[in-house]
Amino acid sequence: MARQVRFALYLKDEHEVRNSIEEIREYFDYGKVVAYVIDGRLQSWLSRRGYDEEADAIGKLNVEDGNFKEQLFAILGVDAEATDEDESVVDAKLVARLEYVKQYTADVNVLQNIAKVATNQKELLELVKNNEPEIYLCRGEYVIPLVAENVKYIGIAGPTAIIRSSKPVNFTESNIIFENVNFNDEYLRLCEEAVAKEENNISDEDKSVDIFIEALEYYEEDDGKYIELMEKSAELGNAEAMFRIGFYCEDKENFTEAKRWYNKAIKNGYDTGLIRMGHICCNEEEYTNAEKYYKRAAEKGDAYGMYYLGYFYEYYQYDEKKGLKWYRKAADAGHEDGMIRMGRYEREHKHYKEALAWFTKVIDNNRDNGEALNQIGLMYGNGEGVKNDAQIAFSYYEKSAQSGYDWGMYNLAQCYENGDGVIKNWDKASEWYEKSAEAGNEEAINRLSENTVTHHKSTTDLRKTDIIAELLGVLINGKLKNGTFLWKTDGDEEIKRYNFPYQKWRDEAVRKFFEHYKGSSDCVIGGLRETNILTSDEYLIFKDYCLIIRDYSGKIIQIKYCDIENVSIEGEYNNKLMYKTKGGDKRELEGNRSYLWKEYAGLYGIRLFLLVMAKICGDCKYQFNDDERMRLSKMRLETLDGDSVLEYL
Repeated sequence: MARQVRFALYLKDEHEVRNSIEEIREYFDYGKVVAYVIDGRLQSWLSRRGYDEEADAIGKLNVEDGNFKEQLFAILGVDAEATDEDESVVDAKLVARLEYVKQYTADVNVLQNIAKVATNQKELLELVKNNEPEIYLCRGEYVIPLVAENVKYIGIAGPTAIIRSSKPVNFTESNIIFENVNFNDEYLRLCEEAVAKEENNISDEDKSVDIFIEALEYYEEDDGKYIELMEKSAELGNAEAMFRIGFYCEDKENFTEAKRWYNKAIKNGYDTGLIRMGHICCNEEEYTNAEKYYKRAAEKGDAYGMYYLGYFYEYYQYDEKKGLKWYRKAADAGHEDGMIRMGRYEREHKHYKEALAWFTKVIDNNRDNGEALNQIGLMYGNGEGVKNDAQIAFSYYEKSAQSGYDWGMYNLAQCYENGDGVIKNWDKASEWYEKSAEAGNEEAINRLSENTVTHHKSTTDLRKTDIIAELLGVLINGKLKNGTFLWKTDGDEEIKRYNFPYQKWRDEAVRKFFEHYKGSSDCVIGGLRETNILTSDEYLIFKDYCLIIRDYSGKIIQIKYCDIENVSIEGEYNNKLMYKTKGGDKRELEGNRSYLWKEYAGLYGIRLFLLVMAKICGDCKYQFNDDERMRLSKMRLETLDGDSVLEYL
C-alpha cells in the first residue's frame, strides 16, 4: 500500500499545522480555513489523521449556506465568540473572491494567497494601497497605478494591464515586473512607434560601424560577402571600410581599383591610405607622387608615414641624411622599425652605446621583437660596445628565434653548428636552419644544401678544412703545394715569416691567442700576427667559416663568410680592403689598418679568398671578372685531385 503524504495547513501567522485538530483551533484563521474547505484539502487533512467523522461533515458543507460559518465552527470545535467582529464581512469577500478565482486556476499557491488576488480595479487599488509587493490579476482589464513602485504583477487567465502614458515606461527603473500579463493595444502601438523612431534616428555612422563589424566575420571565410558588406559600410561613409576594400584590391593586384578606394579613404580622413598609395606609386616608379603621399602622412604625425618617408629617401633617392631625419622622427614617435633603423645606423657608425640604447628601447616596448633581439645578439657576439660574450649572444639569438625572426633562427643555428656560446649540436643547428628556411631566409636555405656539390660524377665537400687551407695558401702565397709559382705576391718575406701552412698554421703566438679566445683551434686554417710594443698585438685569423680580427686596441671582430656580399680594394693608394655584408653594412677590414695586411700578405689574395668563401658558405652573387677567373682556373689543388675550385663554383 502506497504511503500517504501528510501535508500541512498554513493558518494564522502562516503557522504550520501538521498533527491535530487542536492545532487548527489554536491557530484558526477563518479565511484560510474556508479556502481549504473549498479546495477540499481540509477534508483530506482530517481524514489522513483519523478524523473521519469531522472529514465527512466538512465534505457536506456549502459555503453559500447562511449558517455555513456556525456549522464550520461547530465541526472544528472553534469558539465563535473568539473571532473578530468584522471577520464575517472580510471572510465573505474572500470567500466570494476564492470562488471566482477557482474557476480559472487550481494553483494551490494562488488559492492559499487569495487575499493577494485582485479581480477588479477596486481590489487592485486596495492591494497597492496596502503596499503589497506581489499582486495577482485575475482576468479582465486593470489600470496600473504607475506611481506604485517595487511591485510584481502576476496574471491569471490572461489579464490586460492598461498603461496610461504618452511614452514608453521604463519599468526597470521603478522595479515594476509583469508576468503573464498583456498590455493594452494603444500602449503597444506607442512602444512600436517609439522603437521605429529610434531606429530611424540611428546615424549612418552607427549603421556603418555595425555593418563593418559584421563584414569582419567573413574575412578570410567568404570574400564575396566580406566585400559586399564592406561596400555597404563604405557607402555610409566608413573610411576604414574604404581602405580595406582598397587593400583587398591591391592584394588581388587590381591596382587601379585599389588606388580609387585608397583615395576615397584618404578624402574621408583615413591617413593610412596615404602610405599604401605611396607603396603603389613606388612599385609603379611614380617616385614624385610616392614622396608626396609619404610626406602627407608623415606631416600629419603618422609614425608609419615618417618611417616610410625615411625609407623612401634612403633607398629611392639615396639621401641618407634625409632618411635618417625621418627615421629619427618615427623612432621618437614610438615606431619600432624606426627605432631599429636608428640602432642599425648608430651601430654601422660604431656608436655602439647609442645603438644598444635604441635596440634596448625596442625590447622594453616589445620584448618579442626578433630583429632587435638579434641585433643585440650580434653586438655581444662581435664585442661591439659590450664585452664579447658568446653565451649572452646565444641567449639573445635564442629569444629572437623563438619570436619567429628568421635571422635570429639562422644565427642560433650558427651557434649550434660552431659551438658559439653553447655545445656544438648539428641536429639542433639543422633544426633551426630548417625553421629559418621555412620563414623564407635564403641564407638558411643555401646553408642546408651548401655542403656538397656534384662534379665529375662525385660529391665533394668544399668546406673541408684541408681544401680551404690549400686554397688560402695558394691565394696568399701565389704558389701551389708543389712549389710552382702562379704569380708574384706582395710582401714575400713577411709571408715566409708568417707562413700559411696547408693543414695547420705554425705560428705559436697565433695558436695561443686563438686558444685563449675560443678554447679550440681545430677549425683554424691560418693566421697573421703583427707585434706592437706600444699596443696590443694584432691578429688576422682564418677559420673554416669566418675571419677573426683583433685590432691594436684588443677589440675582437668576427666576419662570417656566409654574410659577405662583396669585397673590394679601395682608397687613393689601393690600400683599403672594404667588405659589405648582406645587411648592407660596408666597412674597412679592421678599421683603418688594412694596409698592414697588405704589407704582409697582399690584399688581392685575401680579397679573392673571402669572395670564394662567401660563395662556398653562402649565396654571394658576386661574379668573378676575367682576371680573377684566370687566376682561379690556374689553381689546380691537390685536395681537389688537380681540379680548380672554379669548376665547383
